[in-house]
Amino acid sequence: MEYICEKCGKLVTEIYGSGRFCSRKCANSHIHSNTSKEKIKNTLCKYFNTHSRVPEKICIVCGEKYLPNRIKNGSLSKAKTCSLECQKKLKTKNGQLVQERLIKEGKHIGWTTRKIESYAEKFFKRVLKNNGIKYEFNKPIKKLELGINENGCYFLDFALSNKIDLEIDGKQHKVKERQIHDKTRDGRLIKAGWKVYRIEWKDLRKNKEYIKEEINKFLEWYNKNK
Repeated sequence: MEYICEKCGKLVTEIYGSGRFCSRKCANSHIHSNTSKEKIKNTLCKYFNTHSRVPEKICIVCGEKYLPNRIKNGSLSKAKTCSLECQKKLKTKNGQLVQERLIKEGKHIGWTTRKIESYAEKFFKRVLKNNGIKYEFNKPIKKLELGINENGCYFLDFALSNKIDLEIDGKQHKVKERQIHDKTRDGRLIKAGWKVYRIEWKDLRKNKEYIKEEINKFLEWYNKNK
């Protein structure tokens, strides 16, 4: 019986494999259509997910048994979890353990910069400059330096001399969760020797007198505490 190889077009008399190609080389180099690839993929997945040669594994997160999937090169996946959900939980847990270890060893640097500057902060930069008050804007204070076993930093809007922290509060500071956070933050800073002074910011166009009064109150307080 004669037939033509689908890959090279060679006339063949001996049957090889399915009879579609003349050799393994032609069979392996044949370009399949997308439909054909999908069919082969589904068949192989069904086979490998049910065949006894695929060993069962136990998820290290939930403890359930599962069959590992095949990766692109045909090898079994080395994943230690049964699903993406468990994988995320594992990453979160491992991340927390790493953070805790770095904190204990004093190697965690936390956040060191914050590139945020509101109009209110720009306004008070001018106020401080006009009154000859030196400051460090958005000064990071590591929580570890405050004796707190947590990663990250507190950022002081304006760090002034004699450990004075001037904070300009926008509307977000009226939210209950933020107020709780501010109270905890201020308490920790005060315990470490800082003095915290907060000014509630309001729209300058409608509250010029209020802003002027708040500035005068602050300057009076600052002169007594600098």
